[in-house]
Amino acid sequence: ETDSTLFDPLATTAAALRAVLPANAPTGTVRGTSIPVVDNAGVVHSVDMQFTKNAAANTWDLAITSPTGTVTAGATATMSFSPAGILVTPTTQSIGVDFGAGGATTVAVDMTGINEFGGNFTVINTTQNGIEAGTLQSVAFDEDGILQGLFSNGQTRALYKLPLASVPNPNELALRSGTHFALSDAAGDLTLFEADPTTFGSFSPGALEQSTTDIATEFNKMIITQQSYSTAVQAYTAIEEMAQVATQLKQ
Repeated sequence: ETDSTLFDPLATTAAALRAVLPANAPTGTVRGTSIPVVDNAGVVHSVDMQFTKNAAANTWDLAITSPTGTVTAGATATMSFSPAGILVTPTTQSIGVDFGAGGATTVAVDMTGINEFGGNFTVINTTQNGIEAGTLQSVAFDEDGILQGLFSNGQTRALYKLPLASVPNPNELALRSGTHFALSDAAGDLTLFEADPTTFGSFSPGALEQSTTDIATEFNKMIITQQSYSTAVQAYTAIEEMAQVATQLKQ
């Protein structure tokens, strides 16, 4: 049985790097970046990619390491660019990494987004698949009655689905405490159906919360009303005292 409070990890198997290497860099120039890689246990590691300018024109040497794992394949490569700065080879680097307790994985890194242009070394972005392990953080229903779970790894997953219910004579349902009802012989047989593939009804997520009284607002209204009442009473008292004085003067 699957534990709905946990999100199972997925090891990284593919990644992509978009970057610009400086075409006018002198021989021996070293630049680097890293790609996050998730192991089989859901732990995120760093795979470091170091680029060293080769003496040959339009050529860089690539060295790949990991501070928390051992690179078992694809640790080095020679990158060749066309005179226009477009990567010729290798367009993909298959990297094997063993993370010990986290197991081994092979990551195919798409490098077609790496160019050699004038200017500074720039990492545009890195992308990768793989999902780290996550625990359930919050839940919410949607309009289809599906309970969606939000996990600590940023992923969402459908956990349960509530059906809609219909009876031939809903006015004959047996009233229970509050707003609860129970089936009765007069109400007829219960029919269950899903909200999304039908047009018989839908859920209204958050409707209860939106209709719940805001205590802070109501207290403010009460205080304002009380102040208005006190002011009115004071005004009435002053008028009454003036009337009493006027009566006494007449006498």
